[in-house]
Amino acid sequence: MDGMLVFGDVFTHEDMNSVKEYVFLAEINSLTYAARILDSKQTTLLRQSSERSAIRRPSEDAVRLYCFVVLTTPGYENRAAHVGMSDRQTEFPWMDKVCALVAADIELLKKEIIESDGVPIVLKKYVKAAFNG
Repeated sequence: MDGMLVFGDVFTHEDMNSVKEYVFLAEINSLTYAARILDSKQTTLLRQSSERSAIRRPSEDAVRLYCFVVLTTPGYENRAAHVGMSDRQTEFPWMDKVCALVAADIELLKKEIIESDGVPIVLKKYVKAAFNG
């Protein structure tokens, strides 16, 4: 990969013989934070689960599961970028940049990270400092 990734860049990563897509969020203390881009079927299931959870009072663990934005970037329309498990992505030996998200998706992602209780505190603080002055 040429150059460094920035917040909102889409990259691919091979994981257990399959290529998965992610949105780069940050690198903090040698830990890469990334949101996994789900396929349309996974996105539909996530939306349904999120809607059902909103009806019930979700537990802290349930809130963590539902930290996502639905993308509008061409080629990724109606697919979720799942932020909720971003602290589990510890290293990506290689990251192949595909494109950057459109500005509207980047803004939604920033807002989701800042306002959600379901993201690592260090990532929330980083995004607040980097983008909100």
